[in-house]
Amino acid sequence: MTSPTLNPTVLEPLFVPWAEPTAHRVRAEKSGDPAVVKQGRRASPIDLVNNLRSAVRLIFPGGPNDKLGADVSSGGM
Repeated sequence: MTSPTLNPTVLEPLFVPWAEPTAHRVRAEKSGDPAVVKQGRRASPIDLVNNLRSAVRLIFPGGPNDKLGADVSSGGM
């Protein structure tokens, strides 16, 4: 029995940890092909998650590094 070889590119990050995801991987159409990178964030099947994402975008319109976000996290407004 042969063991499948791990493709190391699946471990490469698509975005930095502190930024909102801008891409995601989907399964290849053919077995053995590499995963396909798609632009945009993958929608969650959990409604609460999508609602939270929308609420966070309202609070931090410029993303996680937005000045408002820094003020809120430091406790000052």
